[in-house]
Amino acid sequence: MKLFTPAISEKGKRKQLFAAYTFLFIVIALVVYMAFYLGGRSFIWSTGGNTDGIDQHVNAFTYYGRYLRHLFYTIFVDHSLNLKTFDLSIGYGQDIISTIHYYAVGDIFALVSGLVPTRYAEIAFNALVPVRLYCAGIAFIVYNLYHNRSKKGILLGTMVYCFSGFSIYCIKHPYFLNTLVYFPLYCLGVDRILDRKSPWFFCVVVALSLLSNFYFFYMLVIFTILYAIVSILGHENLTVKYVFYSVAKCVWYALIGVGISCIIFLPVVYLFFSSARAAEKSFVPLVYTWNYYRDLFLSFGSSYLAPDWVRLSFSAIAIIVINVIVVSGKKYIREKVTLILMLLFLLFPFFGSFFNGLSYVANRWTFVCALAIGTMLAKIYPDLENLLEDKKRAIGVFILSSCYVLFSFMFVFFTKDASMLWAIIITIVCMCSLLIVLYVKPIKKDMFPLMTLIVAVNVALNGAFFYNKNFGGYSKEYLKYGHVKKDLILNENFKLLPHNQNYRFDYVNFTKKYNRTMNTNQSSIMTYLSLLPGDSYLFLESLGYTNNVTHRINFLEGRSAVANLFGVKYLIGKKNSVTTPPYGYEYSDKLSSKKYDVYVNKYALPLGFTYSSVIKKSDYEKINVLTRSQALLQSALVDDKDAKIKSEHIDLSSQELPVRIENLTPNTLTYYDGTYISTGKSKIKLIFDAPEDNDIYFTVEDFSMKSFTKEDEGLPKVLGIEDKKISYHKKRIKSSTLRLHGSNKAKRYISYRTKYNSRYIKRKFYTVGMSSFKTGKQSITLTLDKKGIYKLDQMKVYNVPHVHTKERLEALGKETLQNISIDNNIIKGDITVSDKKLLNMTVPYSSGWSIYVDGKKVPSYKTNGMFIGTYLEKGHHNIELRYTTPGFKLGAVISIVSVVLLGISLFIRRKFRHHITAKLLS
Repeated sequence: MKLFTPAISEKGKRKQLFAAYTFLFIVIALVVYMAFYLGGRSFIWSTGGNTDGIDQHVNAFTYYGRYLRHLFYTIFVDHSLNLKTFDLSIGYGQDIISTIHYYAVGDIFALVSGLVPTRYAEIAFNALVPVRLYCAGIAFIVYNLYHNRSKKGILLGTMVYCFSGFSIYCIKHPYFLNTLVYFPLYCLGVDRILDRKSPWFFCVVVALSLLSNFYFFYMLVIFTILYAIVSILGHENLTVKYVFYSVAKCVWYALIGVGISCIIFLPVVYLFFSSARAAEKSFVPLVYTWNYYRDLFLSFGSSYLAPDWVRLSFSAIAIIVINVIVVSGKKYIREKVTLILMLLFLLFPFFGSFFNGLSYVANRWTFVCALAIGTMLAKIYPDLENLLEDKKRAIGVFILSSCYVLFSFMFVFFTKDASMLWAIIITIVCMCSLLIVLYVKPIKKDMFPLMTLIVAVNVALNGAFFYNKNFGGYSKEYLKYGHVKKDLILNENFKLLPHNQNYRFDYVNFTKKYNRTMNTNQSSIMTYLSLLPGDSYLFLESLGYTNNVTHRINFLEGRSAVANLFGVKYLIGKKNSVTTPPYGYEYSDKLSSKKYDVYVNKYALPLGFTYSSVIKKSDYEKINVLTRSQALLQSALVDDKDAKIKSEHIDLSSQELPVRIENLTPNTLTYYDGTYISTGKSKIKLIFDAPEDNDIYFTVEDFSMKSFTKEDEGLPKVLGIEDKKISYHKKRIKSSTLRLHGSNKAKRYISYRTKYNSRYIKRKFYTVGMSSFKTGKQSITLTLDKKGIYKLDQMKVYNVPHVHTKERLEALGKETLQNISIDNNIIKGDITVSDKKLLNMTVPYSSGWSIYVDGKKVPSYKTNGMFIGTYLEKGHHNIELRYTTPGFKLGAVISIVSVVLLGISLFIRRKFRHHITAKLLS
């Protein structure tokens, strides 16, 4: 059956368009994602150090499903509106709405999670990936149909849009795909307002997109403004008055849309600005490297990826479309302006940072390019059919397209990268096929079906080769299907421990397992969330922890003092992986299993414990980093203005141990004047005598690392190592890992980022807790994972003895919160204190908490850098903590008012629309 023939009605053509799109989408998607099916893999991204898929995405999706089902039960069965908004199983205890929003809360697609049992969460999560993409294509079609563009062009453009580099790559962050749905609708909303149609559509789209994800809203706003400017400049018959009126109307209804979303948006804004991530500063170079510009050129048409989140891959037809626009003289001015802006934004790192919220360079805005190229194809398709009628333009397009093919051939001959090679070959073959269809007259009569076939094959192969294990191989970065059930739902180590939140557990010498307690009603230390309260990161940094990601906290390195401050009672390690457990921890045969060992802290402090003295923040900052945790076992840390009880003398002790340094790899490692020159994987051993009472720390001051470049050509001669083969780095190293292995089986690492890394954190002093060692000769082995120049002249080993630790922990645990109950947003308990004391709760501080003592609201204070507490007078007290999401009540009021304003605005518009329009257009 022929599509879109003149004999078919407009309604019939639209039905054909949607039917043809659906058929092509299914076929292309099956080809693109075949590697997942054959490899038995899911759409859950998890590879090496990038475990976002399992740790965050599907974890939050599963949690949100449980949360929705509980909410439905509460409303329809219990007939209650007692909404749970805080959970100790998220991070160290976080707000549910603002934390889970980044992944699920407010996302229309994620509502599906509430309709399926937990055991089917993985199926639902995977199924939503193609559903999101399919809806993106529908949005693209609706937007282009509004502009009465060629149905043939729209069908071709939809394939380019739905299977562009952004959409194929971003299944690793499935909710990123929502942006492909919303941006065409944003543009459609603006066009409707400029065309004097009802603005309610624009308002609703703004509200839905902001409810869905605040991160991309920033980009959507910027590019919608640019779209509006370009649209106004190209719009005919608009008076200056009407332009200003239309802009004002866009702003007004956009603000109403923002207002409608405030019930979720305000809590998220509050959490964002209280997170350490908001203050991150990143290195932004003036220009990219040569390799970036080469990859950028290739990525326009092929599946080859450029660095820094440039995800284009529009297929070969995109090159022809761009060439047609370039040689069309004064025609397509709006498209030319769009291409110039796109190119400008892609050429300089500043824009990659600017569109990422002035953070690190990440060109996640390239979904805009996908819409632009797809729309250009839909618009100029009639010109492609008539290309040969304008010989001058036809020759220009052929020359430019041939040049692209020629340059691509050059890269084929010079590259050794197999994935790049095949990506370019596919593009070249498809480009040549398209040129034959466009320029050979006998074939041209079947131009549309042939072009549809070529474009479909092109985008399908781009995706297939990107994921195929023998080429791009990216499907290998995704987990095997069924892993969620094994890891999140049926994980053995969670079953070993009590399912309550009165105490936390931590891992030791264990593979990273972040956020695993979100779905088990437990509390742990290791947390990795896009938005994490900044206090936790800053507090741990003050204790010398070396986390280099502000929103990811690793295990506590077996530091028993710190573990007690966090209420850690249990340690889990793989079988026989611990020779000497941290101070106070004893092996539990009852809780351990065949695979895991569990250690129980006999001095564990509960959710609430008391201090009889405080230490002011100004005094705390003067204490050596190594002994700060000792200080906090004696006195609670508070801001200077919050010190309401006495400050006592604090006993601190640490001892630097004599160290003998041994080079284990003299063939690849040379020491020279405080610098280690590593020409390959190298190892250094630090040998020391561990005293009887020990808690060992490794420290390195003024540590840095740089790559070998041509600037270092004279270095081998200076060092007298000319005979060693040194291959210089073609580009500067952005990161390196210093791995530490103790003779007590402790495994630690320092992840160092150079100043060329977009997430560089300026830090010179590193402290790593190595836990306890057996008495006698012991060692710590350092492994340098990359060749380079390491500055490691200030390596030291310290012992922080557990002098009086037992007495201090027993003193803190003497008067604690008893009969603790945790129900929704309320924590209750009772306590008896012998004197005026500070009650410290191991619950993260938030303005959302209110503390009531004996039914009376009392002031709350930030204690120990990140927790919440209050002062108690002598005697018995009933304690109650009540939580309300910060910004939720105000946001709800704004949302209600905004809905009312929308109704009033639409009523006024309907009443006076014709009068206002006539006056402004005159």
